[in-house]
Amino acid sequence: MRTGRLHEPELLDIDEVVRFEGATDPDEEAAVFALNSEMYGTKGTYVVSYGTYVDPFDAVMVRRLTDGRRRT
Repeated sequence: MRTGRLHEPELLDIDEVVRFEGATDPDEEAAVFALNSEMYGTKGTYVVSYGTYVDPFDAVMVRRLTDGRRRT
């Protein structure tokens, strides 16, 4: 379900990160971030490609999510 809320990455907690590589091409890499917001009681995911094909926007978002905030 979509809540319509936008959250600042620094206010989200990372519950888990799972990385994937393509079965035939190791350059096809992606990461799925399981996120939660204690403030709003919501959970969600953020999926990004990484490695060679990382989008500059995604690189900034991942940096903002992970800078000193990662929980496992």
